[in-house]
Amino acid sequence: MNKTTNRIFSAFRGVLVCGTLLLAVQTARAVEIEEVVSPKGVKAWLMNDPTDQMIVISFSFNGGSLQDPQGKEGLTELMSNLLDKGAGDLDRDAFASRLYATGTSFSFRANSDQVNGSIRLLKGEEKEPLELLALALKAPRFDQDDIDLAKGVMIAALEEAKNDPDEQGWQQFNKEFYGRHPLAAIATPESVQGIAREDLVARHRALFARSNLTVGVAGNIDREELTKVLDELFGDLPETAEVEPVPAPEPRFGISVHQPYDRPQTSIALVYPGLSRESPEIYAANVLTNLLGGGMTSRLFRELREKRGLTYGANAFNDFEDGWGLIYVSTSTRADSASEAMKMAETVMKQAAEGDISQQEVDDAKAFLKGSVVIGALDSTSQIARTLVSLQRNNRPIDYLDQLNDLYDAVTIDDVKAIAAKLLSSKPAVLVVGREDG
Repeated sequence: MNKTTNRIFSAFRGVLVCGTLLLAVQTARAVEIEEVVSPKGVKAWLMNDPTDQMIVISFSFNGGSLQDPQGKEGLTELMSNLLDKGAGDLDRDAFASRLYATGTSFSFRANSDQVNGSIRLLKGEEKEPLELLALALKAPRFDQDDIDLAKGVMIAALEEAKNDPDEQGWQQFNKEFYGRHPLAAIATPESVQGIAREDLVARHRALFARSNLTVGVAGNIDREELTKVLDELFGDLPETAEVEPVPAPEPRFGISVHQPYDRPQTSIALVYPGLSRESPEIYAANVLTNLLGGGMTSRLFRELREKRGLTYGANAFNDFEDGWGLIYVSTSTRADSASEAMKMAETVMKQAAEGDISQQEVDDAKAFLKGSVVIGALDSTSQIARTLVSLQRNNRPIDYLDQLNDLYDAVTIDDVKAIAAKLLSSKPAVLVVGREDG
């Protein structure tokens, strides 16, 4: 998966920390969030629920694939794929056998900005799986046979991606949109093949440290027990990470990329300037994208689907990043209607930029955002643990969930019109994948 596709999926998940998804506020208020600090200084946010049978620990190390050296793209992903393939004195088979016997599992996943991990535990049966996770975090083996096998899997996926027009389209878009920024870099079979064991060891040592660790815990565990678990899992990691800050990109808005492919449907994406996650205007921006493309009552849906029958759906959403951001608009349509659909989508955005936004649209979007965009965002232990990590990574206060209603109530129609004019007046970058009708 290329960095932009990865980032889009992350944005759908990530907007929750900016107020779009974690809106089961009554649920949030029913369980107190508390900060726990271990004797070795490892910090976590905890939602303790004594009625839960499970414990979920979610964690994140800052520094993802954007940190990969030039010519060794894919390094961080390969490293994360190998973390549970043997550790300490346990080779791949012995490690897998012991983990299987516990009846639990843990996972690692790298994206452009971080390496994420999580473990699900049954209350009362934590000891063995926690020991294995601690071993994987501190002392992964990176045996050469396992490296070769993992490389083969990655290379096969990269070769398969060459037949995916959407993947190829986004890769080409990234090159033109981001230029020489690391967001334009992609892993290739050659870059993966060139990764050596010492590269993996160095990447693990650089990223897996307490200074860039974020932890969220949910379920049946109290703060006293958690302090011990935190030190068991993370207390022996190095104190300081070796992660270089990545500057914000300078995207080239106004470009147009076409990835030809002969298929019935054509995919269209419009990309506009957005906001950083630190901006106080993110709530107005969420209201804006919701009323434009947040569902079946949105303006894009009405204009493209209901009135013209051009598509089954159209979306608009924010991607808030550290120091920068984007607004994405996406739809797909019949190949012979691609030009009409794209022009109509651009018209809808232009009208909003010019102030054509009604009070009713703003009120409906605010009510939707405050109420139940994703009712289930806090309805599982795993989701809660991931949420606690996201809130911390985005520097939200510990009572952020209780503030959401007030933050959206404070958004006015003038705020929404102002942010629309600010962000949507620019000519967007465009990606078209499939046949064009002229």
